[in-house]
Amino acid sequence: MSETLQETGQGRDARMIREKAVAAKDAMSDLAGEVKSYATDRLGKVKSQAGDKLRGATDSLIDYVQQNPYTALGIAAGVGLMLGIMLKRR
Repeated sequence: MSETLQETGQGRDARMIREKAVAAKDAMSDLAGEVKSYATDRLGKVKSQAGDKLRGATDSLIDYVQQNPYTALGIAAGVGLMLGIMLKRR
């Protein structure tokens, strides 16, 4: 009879362990979903901010070129010359 009680106790322990494992798995799945949702939301905000800053920089560059066309042309020529020299040496 003591073997039967011991086996029953072991069976109960095994069942409790399985239940806790399932609960832990469900909790991890819920946490993963929340992390994914947070990351997606955060990434969307960062992407939006980066886009706004890029548009602002582009607008500033366009304004500068429109106000100083010869200076912009000189800068572009200088950068092109430097890139040409650097690439030629390779």
